[in-house]
Amino acid sequence: MIADIPASDLSDKEKEILSYGYSEELLARDVYNYLYELYGEEIFSRIADSEQKHMEAVEVLLDRYELDIPSGYGDLQSTYEALIAE
Repeated sequence: MIADIPASDLSDKEKEILSYGYSEELLARDVYNYLYELYGEEIFSRIADSEQKHMEAVEVLLDRYELDIPSGYGDLQSTYEALIAE
């Protein structure tokens, strides 16, 4: 388990990558949930569930390194808007 591995110091770039990864998984989950609501195809719901699991995995790392969990899409906001507009 991740809790059994000693934490090491992360570089600023590594911290940025973890935060970005969480935002990316959040965006993916929300886009697939949107597509499920729009089309009602179960595959979109299953993919959204997978993205949720990815978010939870990244959240474990954010917690492990005492980093804030992003509350939104950050730099990916315009990507989200573009994806749901099509």
